[in-house]
Amino acid sequence: MPAVVTPEVQQRIAYAVYQDVFNKRKPIAIDRKSMPWLSFLSKRKKSSGSNGGLTTVKLKKSGGLDMQFWERRDVLGFAEQNIDLELEFGFANSHIGLEVVHEDLFKMGYTIEPNGPRGKSFAKPMAEDDALRLVNYYEELIEDGMDTYDVKLDVALLRDGSYDSRALVGLDGLINTTPTTGTIGGVSRTNELLQHTVYSGLTVTAAGTLRTKMQQARRAANLNSRGRGGSGVDFLMCGAAFLDGYQAFATANNWSVNTQAKGTPSLDIGIPESGYEFEGIPLVWNPSFEVLDTLESASPTWTKRCYMLNSKTWEFQYMEGYDKKFSAPLDSSDQRVSRMSLDGRHRLFCTVPNANALVSIA
Repeated sequence: MPAVVTPEVQQRIAYAVYQDVFNKRKPIAIDRKSMPWLSFLSKRKKSSGSNGGLTTVKLKKSGGLDMQFWERRDVLGFAEQNIDLELEFGFANSHIGLEVVHEDLFKMGYTIEPNGPRGKSFAKPMAEDDALRLVNYYEELIEDGMDTYDVKLDVALLRDGSYDSRALVGLDGLINTTPTTGTIGGVSRTNELLQHTVYSGLTVTAAGTLRTKMQQARRAANLNSRGRGGSGVDFLMCGAAFLDGYQAFATANNWSVNTQAKGTPSLDIGIPESGYEFEGIPLVWNPSFEVLDTLESASPTWTKRCYMLNSKTWEFQYMEGYDKKFSAPLDSSDQRVSRMSLDGRHRLFCTVPNANALVSIA
């Protein structure tokens, strides 16, 4: 009986072999976007000292003592101190599964040992078919799975986790738009020490509030950064609409950028986004903000937000051995199908929430 080839498999075969192609074996990924939040956290990523369910962040607050002035026989007062405060943060498990049907790879000129050990390169190209190969299809499948894991983790690290009770609690769950409601680390946000600064509805006209509120937000966050090293807020991450509003505010107030410090003057009406700064800190555009606006209905929308973060207060941890761990179980005995997994166990937490701020434009 002739083998039945589905339209999907036929398309994969055509993609992988036979035709002449400009960029042989080097397919160009056209849907990749920068992920500055994941990059920011990856620089701070480390293995957790505990692989259990919770990490406790011990905080210390003022004990509530007061000063007494006295003279002669006045009785001196004494009081107990209450300095303890703690937050608790748990792990979240993540998984992406890849499945490969052996016959589909056979048709592309791969040889596969049934029920053999599985790694990232278990499918071997057949030598006689190699000359016809335009794309190392199996290698690209694995690369796509690895990249997809990063993309999905980046989005999860931004969302508040409310969309799934098992999900990771990300940035929006720690520095949210309503700093006086809900909890953080299991403690009520009614505690003023756990409330970050939020200003929304900032205007970008000539007499707008953008600059003033951004200054006030950073000042408040920096005030709560005392004694923790660094210079307070040092990372600004925003959406495209916020960047557009930032430029509109500058234009409305007749502020300009000198792009002609050297050479012959020319007419250039563009302002490079690499030059957008606030108080010397670059404004970093995160394209994932616009992606999030397609996934959820948030107010203010993600594209209009700017997070003002103190990098010293952020921790991103993984359980030892579970940071995008690749594994492949034994194949099923009654099917010629291989499955591979990417697993993670992560947690994100902020040790000093009130040393951070969030602003958004109207």
